Amino acid sequence: MNIACHRVKLSLIGIALTCSSMAGVTQPPAGSDLSALRGQVTSARSPKIKVASLWALADAQVEEGELLEAQRSLRLAAQLSKDPMQRLGTALRLGAALTLTGNVDEAGVQLKSAEFGVSSLSAEDLVRLRQAEGQLAVRNGDLTAAEKFFNEAAISAHRMAAGPAEAAARINALRARLDQKNLAQLESSLDYLFQFVASLPPGEQTAQLLLSIGDLCERSVQEFRSPLDQRSHAFDAFSLAQQQATSMATRAYATGYLGSLYEDEGRSEEGLRLTFQAISMAQSINAQDQLYRWEWQAGRLERKLGQNRAAANSFDRALFTLSEIRNDVLQSSRHAFSQRVEPVYL
Repeated sequence: MNIACHRVKLSLIGIALTCSSMAGVTQPPAGSDLSALRGQVTSARSPKIKVASLWALADAQVEEGELLEAQRSLRLAAQLSKDPMQRLGTALRLGAALTLTGNVDEAGVQLKSAEFGVSSLSAEDLVRLRQAEGQLAVRNGDLTAAEKFFNEAAISAHRMAAGPAEAAARINALRARLDQKNLAQLESSLDYLFQFVASLPPGEQTAQLLLSIGDLCERSVQEFRSPLDQRSHAFDAFSLAQQQATSMATRAYATGYLGSLYEDEGRSEEGLRLTFQAISMAQSINAQDQLYRWEWQAGRLERKLGQNRAAANSFDRALFTLSEIRNDVLQSSRHAFSQRVEPVYL
């Protein structure tokens, strides 16, 4: 199983959001009203207030996966930023947004500009900067630097008592370490992270963090032969995420991932039932970025159950859905394309 972030967000986390999404210190509330935020930008009476409103709008646009729109908002903020602190804040936000779409050269310039004023950054923006620098290092293939930046973000978030931000940074650091095949204290790190995230206040943000934890736990079993109790952690993480999610997208991911765990355990009928639920939820919100995954998963499970005609139809639907979005996935990164798109065609 290979879990990626919601579109390119989470991910908090996952990406992978991979995840990633990866979370910064704060996130706009789920379902942020973009129209209202645009209205705040329009009605702002001073450049300083307008820049702050553009930051809030860009954060919400990233959360909704509207990455190019977020960049446009931040470029406008850059034109309006006269105050030195706002110039720094805009640079680091623009660098983070550019990283998400793979524009690594310009992202590096923006983040380096923010780094020059690092001593002046607020604690929150310092965490945001280190997370963005970590993501950029991942994009550039420097996983050692990525792990270092994520660990620095976690330390800064811990000092702020910003639990979700600390958890996101520690998840990202562990993912970077695994990508280097460094398995030192893997099980104890996963146990700690699961307990840490499970202790956070329940809600959408915690649900997304739980998705990333479940991903890492299952990956540790499949790729690194960790004890099977890590798969139990994955079940627990996805089940908790399913209960706590306030968005249909996150609930659909949690349900689909539970179906994938059942697939891995050879419990095909149970896995297919959950997969159909995930397909229905994804269809209800037109979430093509995850719909093709569950259609592909349904095909695999149906084939294992000897339902070959149904499997062929599911594979056809997955390919049709994927044809609508594969360029977006390729834009996010070549790694995402090779992990999420090529296996479906193969």
